[in-house]
Amino acid sequence: MAVEIDPDLIAQLRQLPKADRRKVGSAIESVRANWGHPHLHVGAGIRRLGADLHECRVGLHSRLLFQNVGSCLYFHFLGNHDAVQKFLRSHT
Repeated sequence: MAVEIDPDLIAQLRQLPKADRRKVGSAIESVRANWGHPHLHVGAGIRRLGADLHECRVGLHSRLLFQNVGSCLYFHFLGNHDAVQKFLRSHT
């Protein structure tokens, strides 16, 4: 499955320390590898938020939002619980 990352998210990731970028990269790879196998989603920290929006955990406090768009996983946003809630309210 192909992966695309929103340009705003790429800019946000570039500001993170290298260790945090590795965690995000690992989370993205975990989602890519486990997508399409619902019984593995829980172990990968994948949770459905809406009709076509999902999140995955990146450590204890960060969440990564993404969508399945055709044959591509499109990653939109990285933030803590409150930032994710704010993002969801502003994009519904």
